[in-house]
Amino acid sequence: SDWSSDVCSSDLKDFDPFKADVYSLGVTLYQMAMGKLPYDKEHRFLGFKDNIDPDFKDFVTKMLSSDPDCRPTM
Repeated sequence: SDWSSDVCSSDLKDFDPFKADVYSLGVTLYQMAMGKLPYDKEHRFLGFKDNIDPDFKDFVTKMLSSDPDCRPTM
């Protein structure tokens, strides 16, 4: 799927379900704010509108990191 976490295309030995959930939540938040998925068909990030809060942009961008170790944790 276009919104699926990196776990769907990576080695499962390093799979962390919490990091995958953070990615999925980032996709959900992006879609709620922007009305579309965060990536185009070539998997390029589409960015944010100018009127979106900078802290929100930063947080969601971190959630969508291709490196699971760079995603926010609790």
